[in-house]
Amino acid sequence: MGKTNIRSKAAIEKYLTAQRESGLTVECFCKRHHIALSTFWNWRKRFKATPDKQSAARFVKIVPVPVTSSTAIEIRTGPFAITISAGCDPELLRNILSVVGELSSGCTHAA
Repeated sequence: MGKTNIRSKAAIEKYLTAQRESGLTVECFCKRHHIALSTFWNWRKRFKATPDKQSAARFVKIVPVPVTSSTAIEIRTGPFAITISAGCDPELLRNILSVVGELSSGCTHAA
């Protein structure tokens, strides 16, 4: 499929916003939308778009909490949310988190 040809300021700003809100890396977003990386970076420079604080964050503060048999936690990353109940199989959880990691940052699967 050919590259996306976008020229209007409104359309470019829409793509810049969509990338920030998608939770995807710039590389992955550009692949999915058939946009050359150099074009995307030129757009960002031209419109002085910068990632907001939430999308630029790479570290999460983890606070330990007492666990009871009915405790559940929720993990959110990009477009994904996972609820984990106490007693969850550790191997299953490891596999799920591995797949989520690939999907949210590795761009290994097409949308």
